[in-house]
Amino acid sequence: TQTVCQYWQFRCANGYQCVNRYYKCDGWIHCSDGSDEWYWNCGYSSISSIKPSSTANVQGE
Repeated sequence: TQTVCQYWQFRCANGYQCVNRYYKCDGWIHCSDGSDEWYWNCGYSSISSIKPSSTANVQGE
């Protein structure tokens, strides 16, 4: 069964995850399947600028 998202949310292509519409096409992946940044959803000519949403910041000792 697919998830029903709120009007202010974007339903990811996987059908079970919703993210805030403001996160769609913002250059960061929020859907586990990456569909919020798919170029055909966003009009990108390439996907080279897309970054994963969870990145580790390693600080020096």
